[in-house]
Amino acid sequence: MSLTATLKSASTGLAASQIGLRTVSDNIANVNTPGYVRKTVDQAPLVVNGTGMGVQVTGVKRVTDQYLQLATLTATSDSSRWHVVSQYLDNAQSLFGDPAKESFFFNRLDTVYTSFSKLADDPSSSLLRSQAISHVEDFLSEAGRINDQLSELRNSVDAQIIANVDRANQLLAQINDLNADISRAKVTGTDSSGSENIQSQLMDELSTLMDVQ
Repeated sequence: MSLTATLKSASTGLAASQIGLRTVSDNIANVNTPGYVRKTVDQAPLVVNGTGMGVQVTGVKRVTDQYLQLATLTATSDSSRWHVVSQYLDNAQSLFGDPAKESFFFNRLDTVYTSFSKLADDPSSSLLRSQAISHVEDFLSEAGRINDQLSELRNSVDAQIIANVDRANQLLAQINDLNADISRAKVTGTDSSGSENIQSQLMDELSTLMDVQ
């Protein structure tokens, strides 16, 4: 082996080792950093005109499982969707009161039926007529209150949807920008894992707002 080939092999080995040490250092330093993914260095033999010239670093990649990543995004999307549905259904249900208590909205309707049943037995009673009318007014008043609060709840849902759509659009724009950075880094052979980690966190947040495939 010529002196030139020997020196080339040594220099490429040192360069690859330097990148490897930097990668290990990053892994150790960020072991407790939220969103950080461990990375490894890919190496390949460097061959020039059929002669071995050492080693070259072909890239630095994140150690991830794409299947598990997609499964997590899907599960997060489903969980967030049903959490929101459950939350607003609970809010709507609470407007009608506890079914086990006398104050439950539909129990008022039973009271109306009962009062008119008593009035039918004694139509001449002014007290029973007054009570029947009072129970009807009470039922209608409560129905109006619930209707107003349901309208407010619907407005709250609409406002939340608008806010979520705006945030989703912001996240999509940032993810798109990072795609360009990652592609550029891969073409030039530089480390794109930092941008990929940020993009992964943005994808996690996006999955709480919409279905991500």
